[in-house]
Amino acid sequence: MKSFRRPPKEFFEVLTKLSKLKVVGADLVEICPSCDYSDMTSLLGAKIVRELIVGVFLNILELLTFLSISPQPHNSHFNKLYLARCNLENDEIPAFDSRRNG
Repeated sequence: MKSFRRPPKEFFEVLTKLSKLKVVGADLVEICPSCDYSDMTSLLGAKIVRELIVGVFLNILELLTFLSISPQPHNSHFNKLYLARCNLENDEIPAFDSRRNG
């Protein structure tokens, strides 16, 4: 089986598009830290897992909102996961929109 062999940026674009399909579960396979001498693959794997967790959480939160079930308070771990996904390098935190249009 061939590896993905695409730039990470391209993979994250695909991951973002997949999250709009209301995915509520995912797996990450083929990360072997003992064979990754520069830790590059392990760090990329950790970023992918973070994006998967946040994407799945946002889809579940959207479902709860649709079902009119109150989400957790603002200081919850779930809210922190959302903030972790934000691009803090630009000092910009996007507004949360549970409808996530397009």
